[in-house]
Amino acid sequence: MKNPYERSSVWLCFLSMVCFVIILIGILWMAVSSFLRGDIGFGLLMIGGEGILLFFASIFLWVLGKQIAEEMYVGM
Repeated sequence: MKNPYERSSVWLCFLSMVCFVIILIGILWMAVSSFLRGDIGFGLLMIGGEGILLFFASIFLWVLGKQIAEEMYVGM
């Protein structure tokens, strides 16, 4: 019998990636618009914040991918 949570975990991973990409595009848009206005400090702050978000997101996705792989292995 297949694991009933396998499909929901994959959808959770997909939806979290979509939300993360939307947030990154928003932060990048804020950084570019602040550079175009001439506010260099705020743009650098946004790019630094985006780097921190990418770091934490990579850890989150690694843990989530490991959990999905374990669930799929147990479900086989």
